[in-house]
This record gives sequence, structure tokens and C-alpha cells, in this order.
Amino acid sequence: MSEPRLAFKAGRAFRREGTNFVDPNPTKGAVILQSGDDDLLHFQWKNRVTNEIEDDLILFPSDATFSYVKESARGRTLVLKFSSSDQRHFFWLQDADTTRDAEFVLNVNRLLADPSDEPIWPPQLGDVALSDILTPANLTPLFKSHPELIKPLFPHLPPDLPTSPSPEVLQQIIASPQFRTAVRNLDQAFRTGLLGGLVRGLGLPGEAGTSVEAFLKAVQEQAGQDGEGEHMDTD
Repeated sequence: MSEPRLAFKAGRAFRREGTNFVDPNPTKGAVILQSGDDDLLHFQWKNRVTNEIEDDLILFPSDATFSYVKESARGRTLVLKFSSSDQRHFFWLQDADTTRDAEFVLNVNRLLADPSDEPIWPPQLGDVALSDILTPANLTPLFKSHPELIKPLFPHLPPDLPTSPSPEVLQQIIASPQFRTAVRNLDQAFRTGLLGGLVRGLGLPGEAGTSVEAFLKAVQEQAGQDGEGEHMDTD
């Protein structure tokens, strides 16, 4: 699978047998849209508790739509329905912040209509983008003035690089299209708020995975704690 094209927090919902009522399932989940190895768009549902993909639907262009269930009392229940069959898959939006609901629905339908399309992300006031921070103009002086920062990066660099890459080599990497694409993908992952598991693995609170600003603040606080000397870890 390639990098996710779109992802957001959503649980599954199920139609009550013999009725038109749809009941939300409380399990924490996420809807993920990404291109598969078959070059087709995959609409997936991921269990955020087990980290397992439990639904993986292959979608053809313009065959499906994602729309609100008008009869839903909650107002945040959606149905994925197909023109080629009578399949119906129901989901409910789980993010506590409702301001981006319409944005997610719009982008899902853009990808369903044309998988080669790019999601539209309006500017987020008050937040900072990684692409504004991890630039050659910011990183190159840092590597030159603090060469000790280079060695910890070795395990994460392409394997065909010299064993001791110079700041000049790193400058070429951070100016490359591949690096810029990776930064944009990470930026988008932060926007989805689905990086809680990853940041907890780094010893950071789950809230650090909700935005770039929260992540940088958590890293800064952790660095301050580490600098205070011996301390006790709590579970």
C-alpha cells in the first residue's frame, strides 16, 4: 500500500435488522483511503484499539458516494453506497472537533469520483506546518553549526549514502522532492489526528499526535525533563 491519501477518525455503524435505524458502534476507528498495489483506490476501516484493518473495500472511479444519513439523530452518520450494487456501509464521525466534518466528506467524494485527484486542505489558522519548518534554509545552518546532530540521523537515511554523510549531502537530501513529499505526508498525518499510537511509542502523550504544534511542544517539554537529570517514569 502507498501512503494514505486521506484519513480521519470514524466508527462503524450498523443497520438495525428489519428497520431503517442505524446504530453506531462505540469502537474507536478510522477511515483510510489509499492506493493499493493494484493501483486501485481502497476504502479501509481501521480499528484504532487493535490497530488492525478490518474492512478493505476496492473502489472504482465514480462507483461510490459518501453522504450523510438524513434520518440520523446524531447528524454525523454517513453512508458509503454504490451505484453498481445495493451495498451500504455506515460510519459515524468520532473526532470531538466537528469543524472539519464537511472537509472530510468533501475530500472523500473527490477521491471517489477521481482517485488521481488531490484532497483540498484549507489553511488551518493557529497551527504550523512541518513544510514551513523542515526547509533547507532552516536545517542547513543547524547541521553546520551542530554537526553532532547528524549522527543520530544515520539510521533514517537512504542506505546508499556514505557512512558519514556531510552537511552538504544532507542538504541535497532535504532539498530533494522525495524529502518534501515525505514531509507533506507527515504533515497530513498530523492533520488527521491519527498519530497517537506513534507518538506514544516515542514516549510522548497521545495528544502530541493531534497537530504539529502539539507535537513540537511535547518534544520540547520532554527535552526539558531529560535535561533535569534523573527522574522516575510512571505508567
